[in-house]
Amino acid sequence: MDVNTILLVLAAVGCPVIMGIMMWWMMRDGSRQGQAPTSEQPLPVNAAGRLADLRQQRQALEAEIAEVTRIAELEARREQLMSGEPSASGRQHSDTADQELVKAA
Repeated sequence: MDVNTILLVLAAVGCPVIMGIMMWWMMRDGSRQGQAPTSEQPLPVNAAGRLADLRQQRQALEAEIAEVTRIAELEARREQLMSGEPSASGRQHSDTADQELVKAA
């Protein structure tokens, strides 16, 4: 038998065996799904607590969205400065903040 035949036989036999092991492992782990998930913070029992948690999550997401939006604006401004295109107002930016963006690149 040459090496190619041996590798082909190993792949043909190994693939179903490994698939069976993975299925067995998943079924074994599936019995634990009925248990409550462990988390850092316990879930609030009442509606007011749940609402407060949701509002806190919303504020955190809004802050993250604002940060990502600001980063995208700065990157677009940096690209504009790097290409030498005039700004939306029709003039070249010359303030120090824009120059710092170019230097940081």
